[in-house]
Amino acid sequence: MNKEINPNRGYILPARSLAFLLVIFVFWFVQLTPIAHGLLKPGDIGCNVASDCSPNPLKPNDPPGTPENQYGCCTDGTGLPLPLGGSHMCWSGGGGPYCDSGGNGSALVNGACMPTHYNCSAGVLGAKAEYPTQYHWWCEGQNGGTNKLCVEMKSPGVCGATHNNCTAGVLGANQEYPTQYNWWCNSTSGGSNTLCTEMKVNGSCSFAHYNCSAGTSANNVNGSTSWTWVCRSPNGGTNASCSEIKPVVVSGSCSSTHYSCSAGTSGSQSDNATSWTWGCYGSGGGGNDSCSETKPTVTNGSCATTHYNCSAGNSANTSSGSTAWTWDCLSPNGGSNDSCIETKTVSGPDLTAGGISPTSVLVNSPTTFSTTISNIGNSSTGASFNNFFQVARNSDGSGILPDFGAVTASAISGGASAPASVNGTFSSLGVYYVRACVDKSFAGDAGTISEANENNNCGAWTSVAVTNGGNEGSGTFVDLVAGNVSPSTIVVNTPVSFSSSILNNGNVSTGSNFYNFFQISTAPNGGGTKTDLTSSVMSALSASGTGPATSPSHQFTSPGTYYIRACADKRNSADAGSITESSEDNNCSTGWAGITIVNTCPGGGLPPCSGGGTVNGACGDRNTTYVFGTTGYPAGSTFCSAGERRIPPILEPGFPESGGTVAWFCDGLNSGTNAGPCTARLALQAFTVTAETSSGGFITSSSTDSQINCGEDCQGTYEVGSDVTLQALPSSTYWKFDHWTVSPSSASSCSGTGPCMINNINRSVTVTASFVPRQFQYIEF
Repeated sequence: MNKEINPNRGYILPARSLAFLLVIFVFWFVQLTPIAHGLLKPGDIGCNVASDCSPNPLKPNDPPGTPENQYGCCTDGTGLPLPLGGSHMCWSGGGGPYCDSGGNGSALVNGACMPTHYNCSAGVLGAKAEYPTQYHWWCEGQNGGTNKLCVEMKSPGVCGATHNNCTAGVLGANQEYPTQYNWWCNSTSGGSNTLCTEMKVNGSCSFAHYNCSAGTSANNVNGSTSWTWVCRSPNGGTNASCSEIKPVVVSGSCSSTHYSCSAGTSGSQSDNATSWTWGCYGSGGGGNDSCSETKPTVTNGSCATTHYNCSAGNSANTSSGSTAWTWDCLSPNGGSNDSCIETKTVSGPDLTAGGISPTSVLVNSPTTFSTTISNIGNSSTGASFNNFFQVARNSDGSGILPDFGAVTASAISGGASAPASVNGTFSSLGVYYVRACVDKSFAGDAGTISEANENNNCGAWTSVAVTNGGNEGSGTFVDLVAGNVSPSTIVVNTPVSFSSSILNNGNVSTGSNFYNFFQISTAPNGGGTKTDLTSSVMSALSASGTGPATSPSHQFTSPGTYYIRACADKRNSADAGSITESSEDNNCSTGWAGITIVNTCPGGGLPPCSGGGTVNGACGDRNTTYVFGTTGYPAGSTFCSAGERRIPPILEPGFPESGGTVAWFCDGLNSGTNAGPCTARLALQAFTVTAETSSGGFITSSSTDSQINCGEDCQGTYEVGSDVTLQALPSSTYWKFDHWTVSPSSASSCSGTGPCMINNINRSVTVTASFVPRQFQYIEF
């Protein structure tokens, strides 16, 4: 380790050294200090006047032969004094005084640094030290000059921008590799050495000729079909050979078919009223072509009367089903297409159901669902029959929910159709699927009409969106609803537990358990005094899951009529619930159900009842057809006069719409028989169609409707929305049909001598057929 000593700052010396230095200082002072106002004597230092030390002998180290008076001390040999100080000093010693011209009397020297460490440009090297990043050394002054601390930083090697070059330091070991250069730049001052790298840049072609994405373009050649060039590496990488094919000159040319080109690219297409226009655009410097095609007269597809034939257009998509042939008649030139069907002749009636409407309804809003019932057979059903509307959670019919009930339809002639409808209410948001089934009162019913095909009675499942008017939101949700409550007949003073079904109508699980409760009131619609019956906790319900809720035991002490409902996710009427739902307003049953408290047990006897009494179900006075204009069930009327009404746990039919029917069953108690289906129907408004004829003919209605046959029966009654087709027939060959007259005239569009069709009847109509005698030409022979 080097110990640095700073002569300017000093350090403590031992006593012997101090004594020695004191002696030296006194000697120096005596020898060099001139005597004020006196002549220098031998042994004095310095010159003040011309006579001092003159003449002087030679100093001991003067070259031999030097004249003794050549160096007149303090004189220039002519008696003139020399400048004070400098190299002219008067010394004594060595046998006598003498003049020194620059030896023992050297001038003051300040220490000065050289650029490289441990070197001095003036003074002498003193203490020195090496540090990790620099060198320190002292250049000490002489003859009383100052000392200088010198510093040289250790500089690391610095890489140059190109391989094997250094901006600092000297080049060391170096090596070339396939993709790069490596070299060392070594420090020249003891600093760190640096490993340098330069990646080789490979030449790379650009997409445009004579251009490079890397490297320098060279050797450019303009050939007849292409351009070629080389992209050279700037630093020893690989070179790339490049080429670009010259584009072929293509001039746009129109094709005979609109929007097509025989050459070039089609663009700027426009479909105008009488023509198509477009452009065919050239490339490679070729020209463009403007095109147009006049539109032909449009031919719309039109079905012929026999299957797979078209009166206009081309037959396609032919299919032979069990009951009909279907095919399409396609327009050949952009007109409309026609879908065709020809019913196959079958023996006997064959009932089918169409689609369901509407397909979007409001939650908790009674809605009339409609379909069309068709008899595609060749003979009448001969009797009325029931239809029912089925509800499911999924599009394939899985996840069956309680249906909307059955409705009764009148007999339908072969080839005829009739509307059917039912009232239903969805009490929960979501998407459901509904279909109608003909000649059935419930799933699994074999029906009452013997048909040619018993396997096509149900229509397709139709999706029905149940919303609250657009505010139901989106994403995942939970929606709990409570069904109707049973039983509905209870014996006084007999303990009873009520039950209901709780449905999660959402698309995710409730995630946790919750409570339900039952509420009893003494007046309709929750009026009067209310009693809350809290049920036990219910486990979490999965999406679309249901679970039973049962009330605590309750006992009625007096006979009469009470009203009850169940509510999901509530302990009482003031409870907000613990489950967050998409709708918090539909947790309770739809409406308050009436319950009857009777004095006697089933089968007779006084309460408390021990069971065993049998009660047969019986339809109540709501099992009837109401006249058009009735708006609801009469007060005091009942669904069942005996037994318990069987109703869906969630959906309950309301009062039927005009022309519609609702159905229910009255189930017996204690093994009693069931009654039903019981039905309530509201008749449609009816209108009269009256036929009148002049002399010479009569009027008949179509083969599917035999109400009018005038001559004899000239009037028919038709429900609103019905259709009737009338045909005028001359009574003999001496007459011919001339024209129709309809009153009011807006009731139909009958014209010419063809059949008169009156569609969607909504008023009474009178139709007159006018006949005229035929004109004959007699030729005499």
